[in-house]
Amino acid sequence: MKKLSIFLSISLLSFSSFAQKAEDFQFSSDKYDFGALVEGDAASHAFEFKNIGKDTITLEASDVRASCGCTTPDWTKTPILPGQTGTIKALYNTQGRPGAFTKTVTVMNKGNVMKVVQIKGVVFPKEAPDTSKVDAATKEKNAKLAIDKSAHLTIDGKPEHQYGKIERNQKIAYDFKVKNTGKSTLEVFRGQSGCNCLFYKLYDKKGGTAIEKLEPGKSAVLEVTYGPFNDGDNTDKLILVTNDAASPYTTLTLSANVVESLQQKSPLIEEKTNVPFGK
Repeated sequence: MKKLSIFLSISLLSFSSFAQKAEDFQFSSDKYDFGALVEGDAASHAFEFKNIGKDTITLEASDVRASCGCTTPDWTKTPILPGQTGTIKALYNTQGRPGAFTKTVTVMNKGNVMKVVQIKGVVFPKEAPDTSKVDAATKEKNAKLAIDKSAHLTIDGKPEHQYGKIERNQKIAYDFKVKNTGKSTLEVFRGQSGCNCLFYKLYDKKGGTAIEKLEPGKSAVLEVTYGPFNDGDNTDKLILVTNDAASPYTTLTLSANVVESLQQKSPLIEEKTNVPFGK
């Protein structure tokens, strides 16, 4: 009987030593910004990960937890062998929830936290203008916010800027050149982001007077200040709400790599001698 007990103890010890570790889950990304959504829109995103460990990953219902009841998680139910990929999906219910949101889904395994993924965005009320019903004549007379093509552009043609490395708690500004290419006065009502870490100011020119309206054919400077909260790579979206009936939401994508300090630390440590006061 003693031999059997010893054998079982060794077997359990061996099994527990093969439990998954956080580093076995390799996620291609752990944050997603939906940008502008209209109340009632489906907001679903799948985070893909690869099993780079030596053992099979099996996720149970208790292993994937959303931060609130408004977010429904889903995941790969079948065993994920080493080298294979799986997904963690987050579905946010936008109905009746206008405003900015940030939600998380925590991935557990055997009671240990493996990863926390995050979704965010801005939900606009149902009364938001239906751009599909804007006729050609209205579009022709419309105000139109255009971002200068000298700004970095994403694959889908939307304006983007990469701030590069910035220090923790630092806020940094970038000037986008903008123009009203429409035939009516352009009004920028407000700017919103899911992270509340983006701020904007519209100026008639660089270093000029702040404005809220832009006449047809006129250019201006849109200063966007970015101060991400998380260390490492960050990507966030600023949504500008304008009176452009054909395209009321203009989305700018901003990214930065937050580091502790941009100052290179010297490998030499200076010895400091305490000197009493009065000497």
